[in-house]
Amino acid sequence: MASGLSTICLLTVAYAIVKLLRVGRRSAGLPPGPRTLPIIGNLHLMPTFKPYKKFTEWGNTYGPIYSLMVGSNPLIVLQSHKIAKDLLDKRGSNYSSRPDLYILSDLASRGLRQVAMKYTQTWRQIHRVNHKILNAKAIRTYTPYQLLESRQMLVDILDDPTEHRRHIQRYSNSITCQMVYGFRTTSWSDPRLQSVVSIFFDVCDLAVTIPARLMDCYPFLQNIPKRLLPVCRKAMDLDRRSISLFLSRWLDGKKQVQDGTAMPCFVASLTQAQQAEGFSDELASYVAADIVEAGSSTTSDELSGFLMAMVTHSHVQRRAQEEIDSVVGAGRLPTIEDMASLPYVRGCVKETLRWMPTTALLIPHSPLKDDVYQGYTIPAGASVVLNVWALNMDPENWPNPQRFDPLRFKDETRLEHEIATSGDPSVVRHNYVFGAGRRLCQGIHIAERSLFLAMACLLWAFDISTPDPSKIDTEDLRGGLAVVPAPFECHMKPRDAQRAEVMRREWTQTQDEFLDPVTKQWARVPDGLPLSTYTESSIGNEAV
Repeated sequence: MASGLSTICLLTVAYAIVKLLRVGRRSAGLPPGPRTLPIIGNLHLMPTFKPYKKFTEWGNTYGPIYSLMVGSNPLIVLQSHKIAKDLLDKRGSNYSSRPDLYILSDLASRGLRQVAMKYTQTWRQIHRVNHKILNAKAIRTYTPYQLLESRQMLVDILDDPTEHRRHIQRYSNSITCQMVYGFRTTSWSDPRLQSVVSIFFDVCDLAVTIPARLMDCYPFLQNIPKRLLPVCRKAMDLDRRSISLFLSRWLDGKKQVQDGTAMPCFVASLTQAQQAEGFSDELASYVAADIVEAGSSTTSDELSGFLMAMVTHSHVQRRAQEEIDSVVGAGRLPTIEDMASLPYVRGCVKETLRWMPTTALLIPHSPLKDDVYQGYTIPAGASVVLNVWALNMDPENWPNPQRFDPLRFKDETRLEHEIATSGDPSVVRHNYVFGAGRRLCQGIHIAERSLFLAMACLLWAFDISTPDPSKIDTEDLRGGLAVVPAPFECHMKPRDAQRAEVMRREWTQTQDEFLDPVTKQWARVPDGLPLSTYTESSIGNEAV
């Protein structure tokens, strides 16, 4: 009896050891990749600095679709425009979810941050509501907000050029805060700007920490009492800070709508949507805050990349200024309406998105069901990552990819959203910075218009230079989920006295006409701006 029991115990232990040693192994059918080790898979190889470059090296070795084993979970890396379109766009209904992001989604966001949310009924509801509010036609409503902030940005840089990066970040944040909540961010030191910056950076930093990754690689770790793990305590503290700020702003905006004192903004539209669909205030607060977080960072980070391009490619700057001068002249500032007449500047926008992809690696997609592509198995629940940086620096698609050349897009007249959502199989997407498939950024219209206006105004107003361009590493991106060019020396001075006078005059006229002289908030908005852009029936046929 004792002998039989011992045999059973030994067999049980042996079976458990065999099962454990199989953890981390690459299953048959997965795309190829680096050799794995038992239990840890490829974790020991995972880069912590400039991962987009190491991923590119592996892609050159193992092919445009390869796999890494991160603990018990496969990570499928895509490194081809065709494969990205085939899987994430054409098969978007299957690749519309997210893998487990326990720290980022469950603990730090109570499951309400859309960018990290799985493809659930709640995600589909948010996506549907946003589509009814943030469609291309409705976005034009917010042009006065973009125009106003571009005028202040120019004068801020004129008065304090050494802080140009902060002035640009204020520009980006204030546009999104007005569009979402109806209030302006009047200065970099505004507590409302600092609170958003603080939470966004903390979220991005926490999500890519080793403990956070391990919680997803080995899900059993999620059963450890949260109070015992510092990463869990930080995530829950971040959740408390986030919901306190987000809910307060949402409820304040919702009350203004109900009182009849609200500005035309997203919250006014979302209040109308809430009445129609009945979702909670907590969810609404995150829907609004997600747009502010995404809009504030993407635009300002891309503009940092644009400034880097201008100081390292001075001939591009001169040519763009010549185009602007021939169309706009020196007596007024550029507007959104000049977009159609400035193809080289439009090319600067698209080339900046290619040359400086601040989303170097997309947040992982995850298939809802097993898929087979080119003979490889991509299992349901796997992480599928697109290496945007590798696509944008592929010499086969972009000859001499380190060169900033807006003429790559000289024949491109379509906006980014039109390209990204085209059903034409012959259309090749040149940019995945804004995401793919059903995870495409729904604020893409806003971002492209804000980027164009800022670039046109900066080129019109200033000469942008650096003492020694050779000292700038244009491939050095810093950050976690979102990356930004490493700090570099950049000097901005007005092109001439007339332009400086025009900048001050237009900003003064705008303030006198629309802003409260004390608070610098809107005293009145231009005629014709609707309070809400929400429509009961969705414009277009976007699938959710």
